[in-house]
Amino acid sequence: VQTLTPAQKQIILLLLGAGGPMDYESLAQKLKLNTITVKRHIIDIKKAGFPLEEKVSVQSRRKVFAISESTKQALLKKEVSDKGRKYLNK
Repeated sequence: VQTLTPAQKQIILLLLGAGGPMDYESLAQKLKLNTITVKRHIIDIKKAGFPLEEKVSVQSRRKVFAISESTKQALLKKEVSDKGRKYLNK
């Protein structure tokens, strides 16, 4: 996550807080970005090695993206660990 740009981190944060998978258009609307820009960010996030789940929605037949529960838990553990380290180094 450290190598991602602020815009890419925004997409990840939005997916983390979403109640379920989101498509390009939904992400673009929420972030007030162009759909093409969101597609480029998703490609770059995946190239950076961040594990995004990609599926096709049965209802809309569009690609949707989500973050798995195990990845959410790993990110939460890392954040708690980082905060603890900062606290101890004060």
